[in-house]
Amino acid sequence: IESEVLAAVNKAIELDSDIFGFGLAISRTHPREWAKIEQDWARIFPTVEVRVQAISEIRRSGLLTRILNLRE
Repeated sequence: IESEVLAAVNKAIELDSDIFGFGLAISRTHPREWAKIEQDWARIFPTVEVRVQAISEIRRSGLLTRILNLRE
């Protein structure tokens, strides 16, 4: 999961497209800092370091009571 998300982020950077809304997140959480970098975001965005951490939890394992009939 982590490698797939990171690949998607790298593709977005390659296409110069902030599809994940990093800029929006910065503007909401750090508006003063965003005001300083907003004009340069297109230049800054490709240099942003992105770390992905996937955390999963299996809950209620074995709850399926009937077998699904999936066609191939």
